[in-house]
Amino acid sequence: MPASFVKSGSTPRDALCAAASRFGGACNVAVLHSKRCALLELPTAEAAEAMVDHHGASPLVLGGKPAVVTVEAEGSWVWTAWDESCALALTDDDRVAKECTACLNKLLMELEERERKENAARRRAEHERHLDVMNEVFSHQRFDRLLCWRFHRHPTGGCDYVCCQRSHATGATRFCCAPPSQREFTERDTFPAEHREAAAEKARVNAAIVALAEAHRVSSRACVVLDGAGARSVRALRAAGRVAVEIAVPNTCTQTYDALRRGGECAPFLGSLRALIDSRSCPHASHAQGVDWQVGWGVVYADYCCSLYAGRTDVEKSPVHDLVALFRPGDGTPDAPAASVVADRCVLAVTLARPDTDRPRFPSEVAAAVAAVVAPTAIDAAAVGEGDVPDEAERWRDELREACEGAEDDAGVLGVAVTTLASRAGWDASPGPEAFDYAGTFVRLWTLTRR
Repeated sequence: MPASFVKSGSTPRDALCAAASRFGGACNVAVLHSKRCALLELPTAEAAEAMVDHHGASPLVLGGKPAVVTVEAEGSWVWTAWDESCALALTDDDRVAKECTACLNKLLMELEERERKENAARRRAEHERHLDVMNEVFSHQRFDRLLCWRFHRHPTGGCDYVCCQRSHATGATRFCCAPPSQREFTERDTFPAEHREAAAEKARVNAAIVALAEAHRVSSRACVVLDGAGARSVRALRAAGRVAVEIAVPNTCTQTYDALRRGGECAPFLGSLRALIDSRSCPHASHAQGVDWQVGWGVVYADYCCSLYAGRTDVEKSPVHDLVALFRPGDGTPDAPAASVVADRCVLAVTLARPDTDRPRFPSEVAAAVAAVVAPTAIDAAAVGEGDVPDEAERWRDELREACEGAEDDAGVLGVAVTTLASRAGWDASPGPEAFDYAGTFVRLWTLTRR
């Protein structure tokens, strides 16, 4: 085909179809613009030969110039007479494969570029939404910027900055007072929450918690639940008669928090479970983010996505330290009110992941974390002013460590930690009637009754 015809504003396909109409019409038309060639499929071989014979005597004019019309002969299609150097043998499989590959590669590159732009725009929108949510929640709050939170986040206190000028003073630390820049918030939930929330196992656990709360006759309707955007546990509690303001749901993912807030099924809290617990005794009421902190929780469902030994270098992410804070009684001072975060009659449920068989376990560290807060009270009660208190403390720690290390699995270690912490805080902890063991996780339930 003439170059002027290919580059013209008219549609080559329509003109070619019109040229073939008197010979029965074209079944298919393929225009190869880069090769200045067009392929027409006619209904029969006779129609093709008639078209060739006709235009052999009367040239087909396209774009003001004659075009060469030919039919397959001797295994090849002939190029235009004026550009023989670019002749394309359509039966040359290697050449055809090369041209097809080039077209496909170009198409794939265009699709990949389009996808990159769409993903970049989506990530930009997600990040902007993340910043908007963070600013909306924390802009009016005041934080303690004098403490070295790197030091206080480590279980044993750790700050590797030699020139750090912030305070390393030990004592009670509330993570709700940490500036957002010193805590970890995510834009998206990296855990496959959709699959987990839709699983039948989740529904069975939710039903067991609701049934146990009714059977135990918990003394408070307030609840705290670690839940995802689907709010399956929240809806189970709502079906049992609780209202949205009675169900606190802490989450460090802004996307999940925003979904929970828009859903209106609960009282979402942007932060960790530890930060929510600490906000109960915090003098800054805004740190509670509207969650009612004046009543104890009748149901606590710590549905973790990690193992018992997570957070070994970060207190705020540690399930063990969450349990320590949960049973931490106040001494009646303004900094530590005597009211506990747990109601007099309560149900506690904990979900943990099972560590891989080739990964190390750290039951002794669980024992050490529990002993750090339990040992002083236990020793004072046991010594009664007599005997060698340091020796008694060491003996008690050894017994606790042996109990944790002698547990058959992580569920056993968790049971030792919960019963020890609850007993120290003044509760009787009894295992629930059901225990759930799955391929990668386990769930344990307790009823707590204040003595």
